[in-house]
Amino acid sequence: MKRGRAAVGWSAALFVVVSSVTSGAAADDLPLPRPAPRDPVLPIEGVGAPTDARCADCHAEIALEWRASLHRRAWVDPYFARAYAFERTGFCRKCHAPTDDPSVDPSEEARAVGVACTTCHVVGANVVGSRALAAVPGGHVVIGDARLATPAACAGCHSFPFPGPPDREPRARMQDTLAEHERSAAAAKACQHCHMPRVPSRDGGTHRNHSFAVQADPSTLARAVEVRGVSLAAGALRISIAPGVIGHAFPTGDVYRQVEVRATPVDASGRPRGRSAVAVLGRRFGTVTSPRGPARVQLDDTRLDRPRTIDLALPPTTTRARWQVVWQRMPPRVAEFFRMDVRDQEVVVAEGVATREVEVRR
Repeated sequence: MKRGRAAVGWSAALFVVVSSVTSGAAADDLPLPRPAPRDPVLPIEGVGAPTDARCADCHAEIALEWRASLHRRAWVDPYFARAYAFERTGFCRKCHAPTDDPSVDPSEEARAVGVACTTCHVVGANVVGSRALAAVPGGHVVIGDARLATPAACAGCHSFPFPGPPDREPRARMQDTLAEHERSAAAAKACQHCHMPRVPSRDGGTHRNHSFAVQADPSTLARAVEVRGVSLAAGALRISIAPGVIGHAFPTGDVYRQVEVRATPVDASGRPRGRSAVAVLGRRFGTVTSPRGPARVQLDDTRLDRPRTIDLALPPTTTRARWQVVWQRMPPRVAEFFRMDVRDQEVVVAEGVATREVEVRR
């Protein structure tokens, strides 16, 4: 969808909307992004039929970033695919294949693109961005909506309750990242600040990165945790950790994501000398029954959203222990159920070795 090479980084830089409006619509007329169902996209003045391939023709740099993203793999990701095989619901389809009707299985095209350019940047017969841009020869107008540079642009797909009738309460939030962000020390910064940082463009300018890399970028995960102290005493390793550079709980998103804090006795060469002690930081859910039917509720939340001190029990003779803080996309039992190697679904975000001196009696 060409509008001039110099403006490539601006028109596709930020999240936009996913509902049909007429050409020339004002920003106030536009709904914010949300899952399917959505109205079909329409031919765009000066461009014609909007497709993700057409977008990539002119926005090749951004399209290359998107192709490596979890947004692009929303449907074809092996973890989702195996989970969907057990629970084939429209609730899953509306976020993982948002360009199609969620009442039926998505088309091959919708599966292949996942959350793509037209999902977020085409609204009816319009292209929408965080700021308005005039058309250039062979290009298109961009409707501006400043809300698209704020957390509100992310809320529709990253903050929602468990499925069920709207009047069936209490219902836990299946994902609540936006509320977590509002409570965080980074509340004044938009989601895009971390998840779509500005990067150099080939034309010498900058643009918002569209790879949305988190779990694919170990350095991003490592910055999320601050280790404030580690000590080893007889019978326990104590580790004090706090949120680092992060604007929500750690981890956030999918209900199965968790963090394991581990301690393992080791010898002077670093070889394990016993079993690891593990503390899990995550959420636990249960089901309650009410006159309106069963509903999912949250029983506990031990994720890292404030400073925590964790004691891990070790044999009293331990004088050297390796400690690790490990982000996991899913617990080992879930990985085993889906026949996936949990080692491929985890990232060590911090680690080290703690020692203690032992007084020798003579």
